[in-house]
Amino acid sequence: MRNALLFVVLSLLATSTLFAQKANEMRKNCISLNTGMDATPATINADGAECLGFMEGWEQGVNGLHWVDNKGNDKVISLAGELTISQMSRMFVVYLDKHPEMDNKTTDFVLTKALVEAGMLALTNPPVQPVEN
Repeated sequence: MRNALLFVVLSLLATSTLFAQKANEMRKNCISLNTGMDATPATINADGAECLGFMEGWEQGVNGLHWVDNKGNDKVISLAGELTISQMSRMFVVYLDKHPEMDNKTTDFVLTKALVEAGMLALTNPPVQPVEN
């Protein structure tokens, strides 16, 4: 199921030019974001803002996305409800620290892998719609 989730998310997001940025390039931006957020949000520089914008856009684009699995079941991709952008950024950096072989992969691919490994992405059943008579 994890492979299917990765395939769906990455297939849908791979067309954007921003997502083509390499993970090692975004890593330094996210380190800058994390440093700025530790001080005050007012100290976030342009590099940190790029990471912040990427993480927010990625989260908004993926969370709640519907997908039909290989058995024809409708599923919804969801992020853990308590997950913050700052936490996503930190998980991304920690994942790259543990997996330097991923430096040359695209940022969206690595972020997806990081969140799947952390158990923060899930496929869930959509809410049941009431049947009208």
